[in-house]
Amino acid sequence: MVRFFVGIDIAKLKHQVAVLDERGEPRGKSFSMANSAEGFAILSARLLELGSPADFLVGMEATGPYGWPLQYRLTATGYRVAVLNPLQTGAFAKTRIRKTKTDPIDAKGLAELLRFGKFSPSIIPDERALRLRELTRYRNIVVGLLNRFTNLLGARLYRTFPEFAARFPMLCLPTPLGILAKHPLPVDLVRVPLEQLTGRVRTLSHGRLGQKVAVEIQEAARLTIGIPLAGDVYALQIRGIVTVVRTLQIHLRGLTRRISQVLGEVPQPLTSIPGVADLSAAALMGEIVDIRLFDDPKKLVAFAGLDPSTFQTGQYQGDHAHISKRGSPPLRRAVWQAAFAALRHNPELRAYYEKKRKQGKHHKAALGATARKLLHIVWRLLTDNRLYEERPMPH
Repeated sequence: MVRFFVGIDIAKLKHQVAVLDERGEPRGKSFSMANSAEGFAILSARLLELGSPADFLVGMEATGPYGWPLQYRLTATGYRVAVLNPLQTGAFAKTRIRKTKTDPIDAKGLAELLRFGKFSPSIIPDERALRLRELTRYRNIVVGLLNRFTNLLGARLYRTFPEFAARFPMLCLPTPLGILAKHPLPVDLVRVPLEQLTGRVRTLSHGRLGQKVAVEIQEAARLTIGIPLAGDVYALQIRGIVTVVRTLQIHLRGLTRRISQVLGEVPQPLTSIPGVADLSAAALMGEIVDIRLFDDPKKLVAFAGLDPSTFQTGQYQGDHAHISKRGSPPLRRAVWQAAFAALRHNPELRAYYEKKRKQGKHHKAALGATARKLLHIVWRLLTDNRLYEERPMPH
């Protein structure tokens, strides 16, 4: 039985703690604790003065990584921890008559919200799920950086040598990167002997390209409309960006291999779904964490924020239901990408998508419905721990 409710307002360096008893009365003054082992020791000592870990329900707002170490320590010590949705805590704060916001008040508000029982259980992923989640999220960051630096490279080329960017629309490929690493400016390409440039093009493209492309590049460099000013600065930038892009590509390949290794350590059923490759399966498993947390597939759909939102007041009800987006963005992104790939490789999901289109659904609405169906399949496979079996669509 819970005797005390502990609200912890999470911050980067210090957390604020408030304790209420079962009647809602404060037990001592609110206090701050450092986000450190010493701070946790102070918190433990304060709580043990009131009772054992089983007497407490601890609540903290879902505020990213700052609260994860404390959440892990509390759970490992025997405390029951609840994660509170920021939207929920914000709405609860608005019920106060006076508009006030301080860390002690926020901590007390979290403890008050716990008393009403409106919270989600704390989720401490097992090590494999945590590894998959952190690897796939980090990979998404690296992909974003790679896209950003590739776009930076294109922006520089459209100033100095737009014809090159037009000839190689995929600047992140080995051939354009290798050429620019040696010859970042049009004047460099004009000066290099054609035979030498041809050899470099042939080597970089593994024999797929040769003298014809080298002649095209050199002629384009000779006639370019790119600006000839500040060449030393642009050469410095282009060489630097090429180095970063190549480094990120190597790192990305290593991350992809590592994700496949971690995914293959224990047999899992998700890659048996046509269209769900290793990366998608890893992201789904890492973001779902533990399928036992969802006793119904609709709850998993809601956790992903793919459940339809509705608006109704009086006699009016909205005709067009949008997805709520009130769940996990990384999980929603993973499901969306997997559903999109499944349209090409999964006959069951493709037929379902086409059925929705025939019903007059827009492409995005039909794809969203397909993503929800895919999550239902994921829930069933993980719950039963079995492989995918295609089921024919009813006519």
